[in-house]
Amino acid sequence: MYVKHCKSCEKYALRNKKHEHHSRDIPTLPYECVSADIIAFVGKNVLIITDAYSKWVDIVPLQGKTVESVVDACTKVAVHGDSQILVSDNISFNSREFRDIAKDRFELPFSSPRYAQSNGLAEKGVHIAKLLLRLPLSMDKLKPRVQEDVHEWLKHREKKTRQWCNRTPDRKYIAFKSGQNVVERTSHGKF
Repeated sequence: MYVKHCKSCEKYALRNKKHEHHSRDIPTLPYECVSADIIAFVGKNVLIITDAYSKWVDIVPLQGKTVESVVDACTKVAVHGDSQILVSDNISFNSREFRDIAKDRFELPFSSPRYAQSNGLAEKGVHIAKLLLRLPLSMDKLKPRVQEDVHEWLKHREKKTRQWCNRTPDRKYIAFKSGQNVVERTSHGKF
């Protein structure tokens, strides 16, 4: 009874209570329904938009968390197609300016900002984006490489594979003499 009336307990209580699951309709076209979230990564704001149809993740750097920068980033993603539904948490997407822009273009349902699982697609997109953003990629690694002498290269790969698969253990075998006592270990580890 005391906990229900304790102000500190009420303030710091866990807020991740189970909510009733509201599933959304499965989209029939790419970018018909997208989920969005904004993250801070290495001191910069990044908009993550995940398509509900193809699960494609778009990562767009933001100038800030202002409505103008979010709208500009959404416009860059709109080259894939016009979305009919944009699911997001309340931050930056629930401003009057953004709702006015969205009013004539697309539906704007919100997920609970304190219950991240309610926008699971966006959270999965954030997870994927963070993994991608951590990769140390250089432009040289992204360029396709044409193998000059394919036949020689295949022979070399086959030789390396054969060496790997046909290798022997590094230990030396002990030569036993006829009549010598030997202790044998069973498969159960007992002698």
